[in-house]
Amino acid sequence: MTGVTTPPRSSSYEWSVNAQAMGDGARAGLIPANLAVDALTHEQDIRGALGLDPALTASELRFCATAYSIACSAGFTAIDVPPLALTAVDSDFKRVVGMGHPATTVRANEFEFFRALAGRRGRKQVLGYEWDGEPDPFLDHLNIFGTLPDEDVPG
Repeated sequence: MTGVTTPPRSSSYEWSVNAQAMGDGARAGLIPANLAVDALTHEQDIRGALGLDPALTASELRFCATAYSIACSAGFTAIDVPPLALTAVDSDFKRVVGMGHPATTVRANEFEFFRALAGRRGRKQVLGYEWDGEPDPFLDHLNIFGTLPDEDVPG
């Protein structure tokens, strides 16, 4: 054989050079926001499965946590779940999901909210967050894709 072959690029390289552009494109309305959120969510799924640390910039994390909280809020409102305040303990992220003044607040770090709202945290993990009220009315509705898994979810 003749010629030079180029070694394949690693998937982490592909993510690192494309994630920012994807987020920028979504914020600019050039690509659907859910596509960017989905890609970033699945990247964290893979990293968690491999035991790797999260790899999101602060703006990517905020983008995902906000998108999932908006979807969660719509779900709460559609089925009359009382409003819930989400307050991050490691950033200025604060959201009310549902409509009205929340009587209950849950505190966790922003990454945990992103993962829980995306269904990537189990019931016991979410119960381990800091709740200042009864969590039961909310647990079956925090995962925008269905109920929270019974088992813990890594990453």
